[in-house]
Amino acid sequence: SSSLKRPQGAPLNEQRAHKSFTVLPSIMSSSSSSSEDSEDCSSDLEDCSSNSRPSAPSAELCLLDELDGLNDNNEKDEQMINHLSWSTTNPLEVYSDFAIEVSSVSASSEQKKTTTYYVHRCVLVFAGDRKSGYFQRLFGTTLSVRENVEALSKIELLPAVAAAFPLMLDYIYFAFVLHPDKEDIKLSTSNAVPLRVLSKYFGVCELLKLVNRFITAKISSAETCVEYMIYADSCSDVQLIPVAAEACAKFFHSIGPDVIMTLSPEMLQCIVNAESFKPDDFSSLKYSRMLKKYMGAYPELSSSYPTVYKDLLSCKIMPVIHSTACIFFLLFDVKDKVYKCSCKKKRCLYDRCVKSYTENWGEPSLDLGLESLPIDVQNDLMRGALICARSNVQMGAKCGSAISSTSRNRKRRMNKRKWRS
Repeated sequence: SSSLKRPQGAPLNEQRAHKSFTVLPSIMSSSSSSSEDSEDCSSDLEDCSSNSRPSAPSAELCLLDELDGLNDNNEKDEQMINHLSWSTTNPLEVYSDFAIEVSSVSASSEQKKTTTYYVHRCVLVFAGDRKSGYFQRLFGTTLSVRENVEALSKIELLPAVAAAFPLMLDYIYFAFVLHPDKEDIKLSTSNAVPLRVLSKYFGVCELLKLVNRFITAKISSAETCVEYMIYADSCSDVQLIPVAAEACAKFFHSIGPDVIMTLSPEMLQCIVNAESFKPDDFSSLKYSRMLKKYMGAYPELSSSYPTVYKDLLSCKIMPVIHSTACIFFLLFDVKDKVYKCSCKKKRCLYDRCVKSYTENWGEPSLDLGLESLPIDVQNDLMRGALICARSNVQMGAKCGSAISSTSRNRKRRMNKRKWRS
């Protein structure tokens, strides 16, 4: 060990080289051992290098080993940064420091579904324009909040909204993923409304602006307005429902009856009560035929949805009834004797049905279902049909006499011309 000490005036690099060898157990124990151990140690040093200073080559090897270790750590860090994301399986894989437990209950199955998302506080708060204002306020409070203490936030969402929660996390994490093939969020008709609800709830302002621009551009169409109405209702977006209702009312008569059948009674009521819904005689005829098909699918409409039933059959919404639907609505009016129109006129629906029947009494399709009506109702229909037929005959007779008198006057003028000539 005395031979490894640096002499006076020796270079500092040489001293460091000697210090690197002092960590070897064989050299540390050689100070009090026999001369044979010293010879073994010196032979080991001679085998390391052929130079007169045995410590220099081993120092280089130690430095290279340290660099290899640093490179391995850098590769692991780079791999972690490229894959920095949330997870639903193992929080240790993503170095998560916070968890979000999202639960939803389906109305059909009544089973509670819970999914835990392992996230990072710094990403949720320091994502720039994509940050969450909800979690920024939560993590920034000095109060002892349960979520901060337990590092867990429990949130209950509707099933349609909970299904879009991973898309919102992908949007927030987008700036922290350095993968070259990464893709930003892609909006569609199916995910726009759930993302709108999530962005409002969690305070992701940029995502809310992006979704609002997308919905505004796509909702004014007969092909998509009903879909947005259905999604707004399933996500309980109370602000979007009237906007979608106005769009549906504007394009109502361009929407197919099969698409209308997918609407709930409350949604259909919201559409017909919109300001853009302005029925005329032609559109009312089409609406009455559609409503006949719709009420056939909802036979309990008058009992389960009385206010909806009243609004759908109002004379303001349906002033004229198609001849093929008048018997159907008469049956409803006879069964539901307590129906009162919004105009507060007695038997308003009954009078509209009788008028439609009497004005089209010659159509053979009107006889279908007539025998199922009460006798007094049948008598009213027959009486109205006879009155209408008599008025048509009288009008035809007047028109015929007018035509005959016109032809006689024409013949007289022609005869006068011939006599003069």
